[in-house]
Amino acid sequence: MVRLDKKATRLYVLDTNVLIHDPTALYHFDEHDVVIPMTVLEELDKHKNGIREIARTARQISRTLSDLTNQVTFDEIQKGIPIPRISGESGRLHFLCYNDLKPFDSLDD
Repeated sequence: MVRLDKKATRLYVLDTNVLIHDPTALYHFDEHDVVIPMTVLEELDKHKNGIREIARTARQISRTLSDLTNQVTFDEIQKGIPIPRISGESGRLHFLCYNDLKPFDSLDD
């Protein structure tokens, strides 16, 4: 049985469905870090047009992310943007870009 250190920072990867279902989802992970892959940003961008609820939600998420990224430098974005929380504890928001992905080494070991 694997035991997790309850104080350890965890990493949560949010997909498009999570953010569309709850646009404030990135604020619900206490002191833990949140990752949003580039694919999710692209999918949200495609949903922003129109008057349906999904379009309004995608625009809301986009504004939230813009507000967070406009307050920091590019270097700070690369290190992770502090996510403001009511509790005072802060995890970090990271964006997973395509150039961050590395191919797996051979699985035939």
